[in-house]
Amino acid sequence: MSGNILIHLIFSIILSFVVHLLLHETGHMLAGLLTGWKLVYIQLFNLAIVKVKSSYQIKIFKTRNYQCIMVPKNIDTNPFIYTLGGFIANFLSAITCLPIIISTIMSCNIILTFLYSWSFLVMGLGFCFMNGIPRIDRICNDMACYRLIKHDSLTRHCHNTQLIAAKLLN
Repeated sequence: MSGNILIHLIFSIILSFVVHLLLHETGHMLAGLLTGWKLVYIQLFNLAIVKVKSSYQIKIFKTRNYQCIMVPKNIDTNPFIYTLGGFIANFLSAITCLPIIISTIMSCNIILTFLYSWSFLVMGLGFCFMNGIPRIDRICNDMACYRLIKHDSLTRHCHNTQLIAAKLLN
């Protein structure tokens, strides 16, 4: 039985990681769409959904990235919600596991449900810490980007200009 649980533990960690990557980038996309931004592409690993004229196509890219590139309505559009959309998606999805974990602890006989819920919660909180604690070591994470664009209008304009350029280059 312990070997079986170890296999489930490894699988639950990998599955939680992939699902939270998808949720994170989808969170950016949904937040952007809700605030009037237009999707350029969303990429997970080598696969991307790309806006081509008035339709969407699935394309395979040579690079492995995890990103959601959207374009604002104009250069002055507020990017705050779009920027934090991934963080919000990871946080909300992670805390949805708390009731499941609490109920399985109390019943003590649903080990696999607890294991998968625990992995999903921990991975979601990990994504929240990774993106919610401002960091600009090699690349600007979501919270650092949010703080930079919130406090400096020039940075906000550069941010939006970069996304408009990405659309034109696409």
